[in-house]
Amino acid sequence: MFVNRLRELSEMNTYLDMILSGQKLNLALFAQRRCGKTELLKRFRREARDLTIAPYLSMERISPSIEHFSLHFLTELVRTATGEEPVLTWPSLMIASQSLGKEVQNGIATLSTMMDRAEKDISAISEILFRLPQMVSDAKSLPVIYILDEFQEIKNIDDRILHLMRANTEKQRSVNYWVAGSVFTAFDDLFQGDSPFYGQFTRMELSRFDEGSTFELIDGLLPFFTSIENKKAIHRSTGGHPFYTTAICRRFHLMRDLTDQDDMATLRTSILMEVFDKTGAINAHLEYLLDVSLAKFRNISVHRNILLHLSEGPDNLSGISTFTGKLTGEVSNYMKGLLRTDLVTKEGDTYTLTDPLMGAWIKNRDRYPGEMPLIDISVRDKVFADLLERYSQVSTELGKAKEVELREILESIYEIKLRPYSTPDGQIEFDLIGEKDRIHIFEIKWRNRPLDIGVIKRFLSKVDRSIFSAQKPYLHIISKGGFDTKALKEAKKYRIECLDRSLKEVTK
Repeated sequence: MFVNRLRELSEMNTYLDMILSGQKLNLALFAQRRCGKTELLKRFRREARDLTIAPYLSMERISPSIEHFSLHFLTELVRTATGEEPVLTWPSLMIASQSLGKEVQNGIATLSTMMDRAEKDISAISEILFRLPQMVSDAKSLPVIYILDEFQEIKNIDDRILHLMRANTEKQRSVNYWVAGSVFTAFDDLFQGDSPFYGQFTRMELSRFDEGSTFELIDGLLPFFTSIENKKAIHRSTGGHPFYTTAICRRFHLMRDLTDQDDMATLRTSILMEVFDKTGAINAHLEYLLDVSLAKFRNISVHRNILLHLSEGPDNLSGISTFTGKLTGEVSNYMKGLLRTDLVTKEGDTYTLTDPLMGAWIKNRDRYPGEMPLIDISVRDKVFADLLERYSQVSTELGKAKEVELREILESIYEIKLRPYSTPDGQIEFDLIGEKDRIHIFEIKWRNRPLDIGVIKRFLSKVDRSIFSAQKPYLHIISKGGFDTKALKEAKKYRIECLDRSLKEVTK
């Protein structure tokens, strides 16, 4: 179903109009896995079919060799431009490209000869390969929009491939590259700093669905009416991820047919089965994502243990080092690797799992082995509550308006000038600091759930590692969702002032 992507499709059609008017426009589309980027690109491709030549190639399906990439790249180009169906061989490609003229055929023939050599000249191959789309565009008198999905994989072909691609495409008149990626960190690196593509691509990002769009998707998937309460539970447990929503609705539909029930209990069982049972599509997706990501590392067990630790809650380098029993330098290298997989994100000096649902999956799947519907109902309720709570923890940052409002109120209460603080390397950040008699440090957690002891310990760890440690600063924590008992006890032990959302002190 094509839900909530009409704005992005309209934007793409505007870019197409620019290209048809003679402008050149490269596009980089960012999206999480299974969020609908491929469907969006293929929908655009169908709508633009008579106006442009738009080959589509997923880089995930390409082995990391220049020969394999070149053959797939040209086969998709020729297939789209001619309507022929060449098989993946150079002779078949030559035959299928006859209608494109001698220049195109000569280019393909030259590449075929170069591929027979034991030593492949990557520079010479790239020069011909990336010139061929312009030749095809000239032959058909149509612009080319070459769509390369999971584009971050192109770096596996050769360290120089981006430089060679840029050098041979930047001055082409009517060839545009629309690239997409689902591994944010690796994909984003292709367009940053010293990358040859820095500043060359317009960026677009596919977000998860908001509540209204999730409800629309649910209504389209379920052949029966379901309550607003059920819809809200689906949205909360998926965070608006369209694939997760679709999988849960299909399971809910099946369970409703089997039990003739569509109440919250049936929905809860449907969600838990999708996420944790071997038969669940979400379970299979998370298993695949974890296996593919960890396969990049030699020491898989350490990386897996770090993920298990982070499934309990965010932590900093020091905390992860303590948990693993590894030196912080070694753990830092592990974390850099995990950041490149996008399983983990970093804010300030704190690491957290990117996908909250994966966090619940990692935490609970081994803790409660067996078929989820057969597990004790109290355990199921506990797992379900954990699942729903995950997405309420995602954003702990204040909006700018609220940030300014809180700062002004705190400045008035404490008669002190406050400002955000960060070390030059970004390793230690405090929400607000000020000085009156001694340094005052404020930590602000603007989320709906009660703050736990882990937040207190991480705050203390940051303070201990900061330049303010020796000054014995006054410490304050503000929590929108309040504090649990252990957190309050720990805070009292270290004389940390705890404030609620109204900035009133919490003592019990």
